[in-house]
Amino acid sequence: MNSIIANMKKSYIIVAVILLVVIGGSVAFYEYEHNPKIEYQKGLHYYKDKNYQKALSLFKEAAKQGYAPAEAKLGYMYKHGLGASKDDNKAAYWFKKAAHQGNARGEAGLGYMYLFGKGGVSKDYQKALYWTKKAVKRGDARAEYNLG
Repeated sequence: MNSIIANMKKSYIIVAVILLVVIGGSVAFYEYEHNPKIEYQKGLHYYKDKNYQKALSLFKEAAKQGYAPAEAKLGYMYKHGLGASKDDNKAAYWFKKAAHQGNARGEAGLGYMYLFGKGGVSKDYQKALYWTKKAVKRGDARAEYNLG
């Protein structure tokens, strides 16, 4: 009788361990699949292959999680109509989100929007200079060009 009980305990322990592995693996897989940095890197791959619609979708997923490089890339894509219709309002929106997190590309993009009064922001040379200088301090080449 004791051996039957011992075997049942072993079976329960084995089932419990299997469940823990399956559940833990599912959580790890979910976290891997929804990691904004990974979504962004996948998006860059598609972007380089000029598959802009797929890239845009992946950048949106990363941006929804507040990932500043993806937000800045979305701003750029909307500004130039890559993967979606050109939309200065959406470009300015994403540049602002990235800029307020200290992302140089977002700052440079926002400076550009203020310089030319695009995307629902009024032309404002002081704000353009402010955001462009912030991006220059971070070493952004586009901002350096715009500042020149």
